[in-house]
Amino acid sequence: MDELPIFTAALDICSPWHIKRIHFEFEEGKKKLYIQVAHTRRTKFAYDGIDCPVYDHQERWWKHLNFFLYEPYIYGQIPRVKTPDGSVRLVEVPWTQLGSSFTLQFEYAYPTLGQAYRLCELFKQVMDEALTSKRLRPLNDWIKMAWASGLAPIRNFVNMLHNHWYGIKTYFKKVADNAFAERVNLKIQEIKRIAKGYRNINNFILMIYFHIGGLKFETH
Repeated sequence: MDELPIFTAALDICSPWHIKRIHFEFEEGKKKLYIQVAHTRRTKFAYDGIDCPVYDHQERWWKHLNFFLYEPYIYGQIPRVKTPDGSVRLVEVPWTQLGSSFTLQFEYAYPTLGQAYRLCELFKQVMDEALTSKRLRPLNDWIKMAWASGLAPIRNFVNMLHNHWYGIKTYFKKVADNAFAERVNLKIQEIKRIAKGYRNINNFILMIYFHIGGLKFETH
């Protein structure tokens, strides 16, 4: 019997997605079922109602409820698309969206765990998108959804985000993370080394502005 149609229907997988491979393993005394998903080549995915081309892929994994004696895992290369404004976004997959069989089956047996799991997956997507878009709105939307869940651990995490909001805002809007600050510091040291030091601190500050701040001196 061909098992692919059965799993395809159970997980609400539809075009352009399909199950590429199913294999069973016995690991650490447990029976595990691995379901690999893929999409049709040269597919464009909708984002905010606009069909966008695939930019690249990220491997993602999900754990489903046990299937008889097996622990099922779904995995695949999930595309990120390039939107008209130039940002790169991870697409949503049908088996994790609210209302899909995956979400309903998981939350039916373990409502709290299922809700927390879905919120964690959404948070990962928000952070993946943040690496390129630097936008705060998706994170704000996630925070509202997370707080509305009423789950104490999730609310504690939201409170932690609020306590560090200034730093988060700085990162999202100015990309002023530790790596960026380290690069700036290295550039300042290079300016100082090339000039073999500055007697006048004001001249030193001007050179920092010139090289790092992008100042331009135009002649007329």
